[in-house]
Amino acid sequence: MKPLKPIGSKAGIALGVAFFLLFFLVWSVVTLGGFVSKTFLADPFTMLQDGIELVTRHGFGFDIAPDFDHLLALQQAGKSPQAVKSKQPWHLRMTGDVDSHSYLGTSKGQATMQ
Repeated sequence: MKPLKPIGSKAGIALGVAFFLLFFLVWSVVTLGGFVSKTFLADPFTMLQDGIELVTRHGFGFDIAPDFDHLLALQQAGKSPQAVKSKQPWHLRMTGDVDSHSYLGTSKGQATMQ
């Protein structure tokens, strides 16, 4: 097999937009056409509406804002997220009935509870 040849940035953007549109077109046809139950897979318009509601009414924007801020800072520093991913601890928050626990883990699987 021959190795793939790189494409230009305009062609890459065009292919990305075309895939995005094709994905949503197929998703819309499958869900709105009744081929798949809404219980199994909601249509894109319902998902968009629910996503907007999560951010605006339920405060989910406060949960994801630090992630976007972190990515923006990495971009301004000239680093890709993949370059620092192995050095960043991941954070998992679990909420119980009485109180919540915060777990910090590393890429090596070590975890601490706070």
